[in-house]
Amino acid sequence: MIISEIPSDFLQSGQTKINDPLTDLESNEFAYQIYQYPTSMNPDYPDKGHYIVFYINVPALSSWATNISDTVQPVANRGDVTATRFGLRTEALKSGGGDGGFGDSFGQLFGFSNLVLGNKTKRTTAAISLYIPNTMVFLQNAQWETISLSSALGLVGKMASSVDLISKGKYGAAAASVASAVSKGIVGPISTMLVGTDLTKALGDINGIALAAAGMADNPQNFLLFKQMDFRKFQFDFILTPETPQEAEIIKQIIYLFRFHSAPEVMSDSGGRFFIPPSMFDIDFIHDGKRNAFLPKLSTCVINSINVDYAAAGQWSTYNDGVPLQTRLTIDFTESEIMTKDRIMEGF
Repeated sequence: MIISEIPSDFLQSGQTKINDPLTDLESNEFAYQIYQYPTSMNPDYPDKGHYIVFYINVPALSSWATNISDTVQPVANRGDVTATRFGLRTEALKSGGGDGGFGDSFGQLFGFSNLVLGNKTKRTTAAISLYIPNTMVFLQNAQWETISLSSALGLVGKMASSVDLISKGKYGAAAASVASAVSKGIVGPISTMLVGTDLTKALGDINGIALAAAGMADNPQNFLLFKQMDFRKFQFDFILTPETPQEAEIIKQIIYLFRFHSAPEVMSDSGGRFFIPPSMFDIDFIHDGKRNAFLPKLSTCVINSINVDYAAAGQWSTYNDGVPLQTRLTIDFTESEIMTKDRIMEGF
């Protein structure tokens, strides 16, 4: 492996990095500057040939938008710099045939969405490579809401239905007598009957009496209504144990890069009024220099949290030069677009 200097953007005193272009991943469209741990996959390393690459996508307005690729776009862009995180395209701008009808309005809405909601990040040439952690969970959640048809009808409707059933006489004279009394209460001056009471509770009690008299129970008539898909979330937990001074510097730089790109920046010339959002990340799972086709792809992600434990060994301990013996790096990511059947068919 070739050791070279870190680009001046992220250079800290005395630090070095590993340069590995991973040409198989992006057809050598441009060389990546890889910050890699462990620095070598020796035969004793249990996950030889398996690792994760985190590509960094910097906001277009960022003052740190250097070493930008003009050919490789963030995954959420789907190769189209005008695409939104919802997969909308500018070709939808004139979807209605130009007659000024609904189609044109809908197409113009798509165009507006592209302009306003587009993924305004660009892939940089910096990337981070880490070993595959012990847990690899892909959690895909759908939100379903329980809807009650009985509740939707309202208490008055349910009460009237109960009274009607009981009044048919099939539940005995006692039930019919109760039903008759309840019916008179319904058609009579309800406002007078319920003076000083909670209306919802009172109607519920009347309905309950009618059902109890008939020996019946209310069926809520529940069914499920689909609401939405949740964004997929991923947590990666790494134990970083430097074996050489070089690895110690690489670990320090990797932590620095994740922390740096997960933070916003204050927009210059805004008087401190506006933030430029943090960077976003594309994540690939690699085996023998190529994407592992047996694992789903991930779309562009954001970092929710970073947890760095410099006493991962259970107590504070360092080498003679102050380098921690072990560091635990835990990163929580959220995908920036909702998974649909179309995206899953594409391998996500």
